[in-house]
Amino acid sequence: LPACFKMSAPDPSILDHFCVIVNTSHETLNGQCCLVSSFDPSKSRYTASAVTSIMPATKRTLQLKAENLQPASSMEQKKYQYMKLKPYELLQDPKYAEVLRTASQLQTELTSIASSYGLNLSILSKILPVLLLLHTYFFGFIKTFLLATLTTYPIIFSLPSLRLKKPLLQCIKSIPLNLSTELTRATGYNVTSTMAMVGLVGFY
Repeated sequence: LPACFKMSAPDPSILDHFCVIVNTSHETLNGQCCLVSSFDPSKSRYTASAVTSIMPATKRTLQLKAENLQPASSMEQKKYQYMKLKPYELLQDPKYAEVLRTASQLQTELTSIASSYGLNLSILSKILPVLLLLHTYFFGFIKTFLLATLTTYPIIFSLPSLRLKKPLLQCIKSIPLNLSTELTRATGYNVTSTMAMVGLVGFY
C-alpha cells in the first residue's frame, strides 16, 4: 500500500500505560502524568486522560501523538494514582457529597458557636473539608461518617446551653441530659442519662 494509506501500529510501551506528557505547545500539560486508554490508527494519536486539577476536580481527555508521550516512572505513576486519580474518583462519588454536607454543617455550627465565645475559627473552617476528604481517602467513607457524627453529636446536644452562652464546662455536662431527653422524646421510653451515654459509646 502507498505510505499515505498505511496505518500506524500502537506502541506497546505507551498503550494502556501511564505516561508523562512532553513537548506539547501547552506548557500546563507538559510534565503531567496521564493514563493512555486507546489508539486511533487513522490519526496516529493516543487517547489519554489526565487529572489536571483537584480543587475543582477536573479530568481532561486528550488526543496525543507518540512523540508527546513517554513512559512514566514507577514514582510518577504512584504520584498520579494516589495524589490525583484516586482523589478525583473520590470527589465524583455521591458519598463524598454527603461527607461535604456534613462538613459544611459542622463548619457553620462551629463558627457560630466560636463567635459567640469570642473565638475565630476561620482557619479551621477552611481546612476542615480537606481534612475530611483526606480521612475519607485513607480510612473510608464509613469511618469518616462515624467521625463526623461523633464530633457533631456533642455539639448538637450541647447547643441549648451553648446558645445561652453558658460556661463551656456546664455545656459539656449538659450533653448526657440533653441526649437522654431527645432519645426519650424519639422512642417514648424513659431513657436515663447513663443509659443514653452507654448506648452512644457502645454504638461507636
